[in-house]
Amino acid sequence: MRPFDYLRPKSAEEAIEMKARLGKKASFLAGGTDLLVKLKEDAVRPEALIDLSFIESLKEIREADGTVAIGSLASYADIGSSPLIERFGYILRQGALEIGAPQIQNAATIGGNIANASPAADGIPPIYALGAHITLVGKEGRRVVAVEDFFTGPGKTVLKEDELIIEIGFPKMMEQDKGFFKKIGQRKALAISKASVAAVLHIANGKIEEARVALGAVAPTVIRCPKTETLLKGRKISGSLIEEAAKSVSSESMAIGDVRSTPEYRDYVIGVLFERGMRNIFSDILP
Repeated sequence: MRPFDYLRPKSAEEAIEMKARLGKKASFLAGGTDLLVKLKEDAVRPEALIDLSFIESLKEIREADGTVAIGSLASYADIGSSPLIERFGYILRQGALEIGAPQIQNAATIGGNIANASPAADGIPPIYALGAHITLVGKEGRRVVAVEDFFTGPGKTVLKEDELIIEIGFPKMMEQDKGFFKKIGQRKALAISKASVAAVLHIANGKIEEARVALGAVAPTVIRCPKTETLLKGRKISGSLIEEAAKSVSSESMAIGDVRSTPEYRDYVIGVLFERGMRNIFSDILP
């Protein structure tokens, strides 16, 4: 690991000013679970680290105007233990509890995870399915980006050089909403996802009024499943519909092969995960 300057801003404004002044010479440090590995492997060589961990205002999880707002420095342990998340965004809690060991969950932040932009990140498919938006602040001001528009490729986002993620917000899940997060890895725990799926469905009069389905680790970024969502909309829940939708999910996968899995397996198993998740949340009405 090469030497670097260590900076400790106490506000988002101060952090943005530092980054604007130093440009590419500096990197933001949130939880550090990804960045520190890259530093040790000499994969990145910043001349300065801007440690965000002392900005307390970015650690809040709050409810406002029908939405849940999560500060970018909230850890996945914070998310996993939040009563607000458990009540109004429990699929994100399910994803948070799948992220590494407790030590990682206590350090890793949702903002850092999003900025790292891994398509296999367990925290990202849930926020796609929740219809989240991401608030960014930089020298030119504040902007809000839909989560689907934020990621442009593996490790790539629309973040500008001086911008900082400050908040992730999503509409509250209501009583009529059902959802799930499912993943599969090399092991039953502490494993990077080979494939993952998250879904939120709004039920009205016994039918699916709206569906949002997101897939992880099967494309260059997390993706939505528009064909499957259209297939589900307006339909009554049944075993045959779930099987039909599971096949549709597999067809929308764009998996590649790597050291962890083959594309054929990922395309197949993503449909299996979706079917399991659907049968779990509708077990009370399915035979």
